[in-house]
Amino acid sequence: MFAAKSRTWFELCFVPLIPMNSKHIWMCGICQVQVNVQPGWEPQIAQPGYQHPQLQGQYGPPQNAGYHPGYVQPPK
Repeated sequence: MFAAKSRTWFELCFVPLIPMNSKHIWMCGICQVQVNVQPGWEPQIAQPGYQHPQLQGQYGPPQNAGYHPGYVQPPK
């Protein structure tokens, strides 16, 4: 996550013309989630090798390695 500034613009024909509102946010560079900055709180920084508990096992090399296109019939 990194600190960023979010702005709301007045648009005319989809062209941003005048900044109407701005706020400071925390933004994730991977999933693009945005959280408003709150005094005294900072997001925890993931350490190298960290893997989210819900995502364990979903990423990485496939268990049955090798290229297996669906249109080629295996030899009998």
